[in-house]
Amino acid sequence: MIGIVCGLQSEARTLAGLPAERFSVRISGASAARAQEQARALARDGARALLSFGLAGGLAPDLRAGDLLINGLVYLPNGGALQAEGALIETLQRLLSPTRIGPAAGVDAAVLSPLGKARLASCGAECVDMETHGVALAARDAQLPWASVRAIADDSTTALPGWAMDLVRPDGSVNDAKAALALLRAPWDLPLALRLARANAKALRALASAALCLPRLPD
Repeated sequence: MIGIVCGLQSEARTLAGLPAERFSVRISGASAARAQEQARALARDGARALLSFGLAGGLAPDLRAGDLLINGLVYLPNGGALQAEGALIETLQRLLSPTRIGPAAGVDAAVLSPLGKARLASCGAECVDMETHGVALAARDAQLPWASVRAIADDSTTALPGWAMDLVRPDGSVNDAKAALALLRAPWDLPLALRLARANAKALRALASAALCLPRLPD
């Protein structure tokens, strides 16, 4: 069985067609700590490999919404990095060709500003997310191969509204009523919210296309 950790229900829905006997999907609700907990649980349940699968913020200036990236290296929030085992990365690159491989920056809280993204990019990371480092840490502890597949939802120049991450519930669903209230209070954010929604949809389509290839991973 291959264990997969997603941050959001929308990400997990792109994996709905995977055979349940070969894949187990858990949702962390945009929490780095829960991502590590879910990955550890998958390892205890017999996973032979762990995947982090979902959306990410772009750090490399040439990445655009909907671009797909395979991460075989993740920089940890408190320093250091974890390198994935090469065979799984090579297999994913072959299955998802012409997707490129690039490092991820792991964070425990969302990075909202272009300045924050630029600081992370200075270490060489090409994308940022809140799940990959938790999955990698769990895989290291369980001595399992791991990898991350991320679709860019916001590029390096895009600022996210401060209320955006407050919308995600622990089960990975999005509180639409809270989003509507936030926009009523800050209507000037509506054009940005609409652009982000379009970019998010494009990234989810890229994830859905990648998900179609995962059943071809070897047992």
